[in-house]
Amino acid sequence: MRALGLSALLLTVVGCSETGLNGQTQDSPEIHNAPDVPERVVDEFMQAEANEADVLFVISNWWSMDQAYAELVDNFDDLLNVLIGSGVNYHIGVISTDTDHFYETGKLHEANGVKFITPQTPDPLDTFAEMATMNASGCVGPRRPRDAAYLALEVEVDAANAGFRRDDASMHTIFVSDDRDVSYRLSLEEWIDWYQGYTKTPELDSLSTIVDFSKDEDNIYASDVIGGATHPIQEYPWRNVVEEIGLRAQGLRTEFSLSRQPVPETIEVEAQVDGSWLTFEAPSADSEGDWWYDASRNSVHFRDFEAPEGAEIQIGYEAI
Repeated sequence: MRALGLSALLLTVVGCSETGLNGQTQDSPEIHNAPDVPERVVDEFMQAEANEADVLFVISNWWSMDQAYAELVDNFDDLLNVLIGSGVNYHIGVISTDTDHFYETGKLHEANGVKFITPQTPDPLDTFAEMATMNASGCVGPRRPRDAAYLALEVEVDAANAGFRRDDASMHTIFVSDDRDVSYRLSLEEWIDWYQGYTKTPELDSLSTIVDFSKDEDNIYASDVIGGATHPIQEYPWRNVVEEIGLRAQGLRTEFSLSRQPVPETIEVEAQVDGSWLTFEAPSADSEGDWWYDASRNSVHFRDFEAPEGAEIQIGYEAI
């Protein structure tokens, strides 16, 4: 009660006046806001070590694909050389986009007595050529690469495709198709969520698309979300994109997703290789630089540098 009485007395003296206790007018104190200091962020990445990779080609078997088959077979050795040189323990399988005929529906194509190619396969180039060069007769079901991949990895994984998928292997799927994907089993977003949650290595998994850019925007979008190479099916040669697919399967990333939205002009990129730090030139008006920033994916891509196993990559920037 005594405290309440004192408070009432003080309110009576001060009241709502703009004057002080002595009756003199007091100026309001100036409020100085501290200047905004940009937050400096450093994202760190460690290049993965070679391990296990499962690679699934999902290829249209329509009559219009003859030239695409030839290009794919011609460049397969580039992918194989990347994997062999890395020491990755790989499985490489092929299915078609046909989900209507029982002999397809996500089932791996067998050739030379094997359903998928491994480092022990005696003639991998010839085996892949036989798997990937299909009967392009046109007497096939609609192109459904997402449905076919789902059937291969979910429905037939322990049946027709037993042994292909390994629990600890990263997953790399490549769609090769020249028309729109009319898959219906899962919506596009549901399929992306399923694929991203499919393995234990989402940071390494990829979906690459060699497709008609004017007809297959959905799967290009899926590649952007999941991470993977994209290339117009009509543009030859395919060597660069096939090598990039090999690098992704190898676990060597050339794209690094940032944790925050950066001020692009403040990005700095370094890498530690064998104990030495390398600094990479930023893009400028006079030079394309050693790397580039993809705002749509919020990621930094190296142009030519391939960070080896065990390399540490640091990307610093001011966050928005």
